[in-house]
Amino acid sequence: MPHRAPTDRVTLDIDRAGRVVIPKAVRLSHGLTAGRRLALETRGSLIVLEPLDPETVLIEQDDLLVIGGALVGDVPDHRTLREERASAQAEVPERKPSRRRRSERGRA
Repeated sequence: MPHRAPTDRVTLDIDRAGRVVIPKAVRLSHGLTAGRRLALETRGSLIVLEPLDPETVLIEQDDLLVIGGALVGDVPDHRTLREERASAQAEVPERKPSRRRRSERGRA
């Protein structure tokens, strides 16, 4: 079930270091993960946080490093790419190992 951001006003507390916690539902609905950058802008009495375009960042998940960010363009069809590479390799003649004389083997 997808999480929904609250539509009502939420009261947040600022800690001694000046930090606020963005509610989980808001983070999930906007794809905000640890390390994501936000732009802070003031508009009169409003404070606006806007997610910046995601950069490629490494995120640790379950003891694995995962590349974060957004996919640009269409997802390539890897099956087609695999078939193209396989047919290109099939066209390359197989190299036979060179037959050197015993006397040459020790010199190389």
